Amino acid sequence: MSPSALIVDDSRLVRAIVRNMLEPLGFAICEAECGREALLRCEAMMPALIVLDWWMDDMNGPEVARAIRARDGGSQPKILLCSTETRVGEIRTAMRSGIDSYLLKPFNKAKLAHRLHRFGFL
Repeated sequence: MSPSALIVDDSRLVRAIVRNMLEPLGFAICEAECGREALLRCEAMMPALIVLDWWMDDMNGPEVARAIRARDGGSQPKILLCSTETRVGEIRTAMRSGIDSYLLKPFNKAKLAHRLHRFGFL
């Protein structure tokens, strides 16, 4: 069975790019364009991987990560937070929200695959 991945980003283009990186690696993809939609998707089925944007209109990525971790089964998914944020203090704060790793945007398939390998998916 294919591992499931939820891509959460308010940019349709970014979601499509990440989808095109993950699908060839065997992931079954679901998408959400905001934090609330991501939480609803996780309520319906908790994915194995969540690729999460930091800056969204309704909730930010660390808020979404904390909410996911607080749910039943919320300790299971690997959460990869993606952003253009470079301030070390902000990234450290985000790491305490329950994310497993941080990836600086823009990223390529090799950088994503490296994280997936560290998570044990590849």
